Formats: sequence, C-alpha cells, structure tokens
Amino acid sequence: MTATTYGPASIDPSEWMFVGNFYLGDNLDACQVFADDMTELEVQLIKLLDLDPAFEGDLFGIIEDYVEMHANGGCASCGAHYVYGAVFFSPTFSPGRGFDVIAIGHDCASNLLGLQDLAAKQKREVTRLSKVRKIREEFETQLAGDPELAAAFELSFEGKPVDHPKDGTFLTGPGAGIVYDINRKGCRYRSIPEKQAELVKKIAREHVERQERRETELEAKGDVPDVPEGRVEVTGTIISTKWVQSDYGDTLKMLVESEEGWRVWGTCPTAILEAVEYGTEELKGSKVRFTAAIEPSKDDRLFGFYKRPTKPELLEAAQIQEEE
Repeated sequence: MTATTYGPASIDPSEWMFVGNFYLGDNLDACQVFADDMTELEVQLIKLLDLDPAFEGDLFGIIEDYVEMHANGGCASCGAHYVYGAVFFSPTFSPGRGFDVIAIGHDCASNLLGLQDLAAKQKREVTRLSKVRKIREEFETQLAGDPELAAAFELSFEGKPVDHPKDGTFLTGPGAGIVYDINRKGCRYRSIPEKQAELVKKIAREHVERQERRETELEAKGDVPDVPEGRVEVTGTIISTKWVQSDYGDTLKMLVESEEGWRVWGTCPTAILEAVEYGTEELKGSKVRFTAAIEPSKDDRLFGFYKRPTKPELLEAAQIQEEE
C-alpha cells in the first residue's frame, strides 16, 4: 500500500460508495454504540477485498493492511487524526490511483463527498449513554453507602441499576412492580428518597421470608412427587383466588393444591365459578377436578402453571359461615 495524502481534488464523489463506520477512540460508550457497525464493516470489507472468509485478522488489521490512509495513520483526505471514521469503496478502477478502499474522518466524509454526518445518530447515542452512565454512578454511590439497600436491589436486579427488566433478573411476587419503578427513578434522578429506600428494603425482606417459608414447606414435603408435565387430570383444593386485569378483561385465577401435594396456578374455569352459590368467597377451600396442560416452574419442583382446563367439576363446595 502506498501511503499518500489525497486532497479534495483527487476524490471524486461519484466514484465512491459508503461501506461503513468505525471508531478509533477509547470511550467505552462509543465502543458499545459502534460495535455492531464495526462488525458489519469487517464482513463487508472481507467481501469487497475478496479475502478468505476465514480471515483471522480483525477490523483494524484489515484497515491497516488493505485500506488507504495517510502516512501517519490519519484521514486519507486531509491527513488529520480522527476517532470517528468511515470507509469508502470505489467499484471503478482509475489508472494511477492504486487503491480502491479509503478510510477518512467523518468531517471529510461530510464536506468532500457531500454526505451528512454518517455517524450523527451514533454520536447522539454516545452522548446519551455518557449522561446515563454519570447518573448511574451517582445512584451507585448512594447504594454503596447503604449496604442493605444495595442488597435489596441486588436481589431484584443482580446488583446493578437497570432501565428495563431485560437488563437483569426481575424480582417476582408482591412488590416487584414497586421495586422496578423505584429503581428506574434512581437511574433517572441520581438517587431515591429515604422513604422509598426503606420500602425497597421492606419488600426485599418479605421476599426472602417467603422464600424461606417455601423452602421449609418443601423440606416438609420431601416425599411429595414433582409436579407433572403435560396434560394431566388435577384433583385438589382451591387455596386462593385472584382477579387479574389484562387487555382482554378481568380473569379469575386460582391456586390449587393437588391431592398429591403439588400446586398449580391458572385460570378458574367458568363452570366451577358458576357452580358455587356465594361466588369467589366460596371457592377457597372447595374441592375441584379438571384436566389441563401443566408446565412445571423452573425454580420450584412442587409448583406449576396450567392452561386450557377442560372437564371442570366442583366436587365439594367450601362451607361459608353466615354472620349472625
């Protein structure tokens, strides 16, 4: 490769096709934002340069060996150093040019080739991530000063503030939505008020207590078989019921403990609800039978979820004591 500076006059915009963006700096946020762009750029360069698909180099190695740059490693157009770069390919051969792929800075890409800033969207995202990072660092400082609060969030989000449940393991059960909302506010506003911090710790303590009680129950039921999987006939007692709201309306859910000892959660069949005289008040403690598809829980061998219940029967209604 011949190291030469090519000025504006030697770059004809009509001869060059944009291939992709890359980043040369050490800003972690920028590296994250440009990761996909640079992976795609490497793939495209291997194709354009007709390299072996099993090429063991990396993007920077390809650029260094095959892409025309200035002698000092700067922009192929002006020679200046840059961190936001763009690669262009010329599908036509020009005698005397001696190169068909160039790497130039985004300013030159914009000014010489008449293009908009090709990395404008990525730069805005880098700025956004940098602001978010600073806010999170302030929130994490608050967590570092309150070990119990930090442990409470760790229980819910694997020890780090998050913007969305997909970024961490979300706490399930009572209070989960509250913890998530407070965590988001901390990420957004740098800290949370003392009362909200105490509420998060209270929810976490109650979660741990429920888990401990459940573990005790499991130990006591050591001889109880695992909840079955697939379509099964369930005969058992209704432990509790709850109306659940959704986009499709209100649905009555029920928790049933089978005669074998395992429990399942799912929609209460209409036939069972209509069979009791006093409505949902009479369901708790009632004995029922139905057939449904059961999916075992991933973290509790004695618990599962059922769906598509058929052949529902109310075998024995619970006794309701009338008030005198």
